[in-house]
Amino acid sequence: FFAVRPGDSICLPQKSLTCHNDFSHNITCIWKGSFDSDQRNNACLIYAERVDRWQKSYKSTHKHSYNASCELQSFDSARPALKKCSLIFNGTFLFFARSEVLMNLSCSSSKQNETLFYKPVCH
Repeated sequence: FFAVRPGDSICLPQKSLTCHNDFSHNITCIWKGSFDSDQRNNACLIYAERVDRWQKSYKSTHKHSYNASCELQSFDSARPALKKCSLIFNGTFLFFARSEVLMNLSCSSSKQNETLFYKPVCH
């Protein structure tokens, strides 16, 4: 159980990248790509890093940052534009009520690039 003050956790709707998590160390994302992202030689990756803007002293007392990456793969032959991957962070119980994860999705041979702040408590 935790208390959230108004404005602490504004949950915005997800757009083309939809993610859910176990509120511990795993975030699984599904992305509805474009025609360019479907091309055979176009690798699309997600890089994510936990950002603790609300607890500035945390990073100074902990020498490692929490980040993960994964390559999006097609998982449904009927809908090849849908791609999925799981971001597995080292450690467990890494997400808190105010945690945010900065995510960057990029594709190698197209100009596809998306950046978003993901709030694990919302999903």
